[in-house]
Amino acid sequence: SVAARGVNFGAKLVHGSEGVDGCERPSGETTVLRQPTKIRAEAGPCKGSWTIQGPGVIEVELDNSHSVLRSKTVVYTFDFEM
Repeated sequence: SVAARGVNFGAKLVHGSEGVDGCERPSGETTVLRQPTKIRAEAGPCKGSWTIQGPGVIEVELDNSHSVLRSKTVVYTFDFEM
């Protein structure tokens, strides 16, 4: 949720594979989980879920670059189910 005004929110999955040493290696391929769109404070908390298949890294972007003069306060929580 955003405390006041709005902020852009997007997410993507950077696919990976597990190496022989057990460490994950990025493959460079990405899947867009959420197109960057503006979430507005007056709309209340933004909720959603993604089902991820295979190894990878989820990159979440909160972007306030459209607002030159105003900072934002964002409260977020992510829950993971395995």
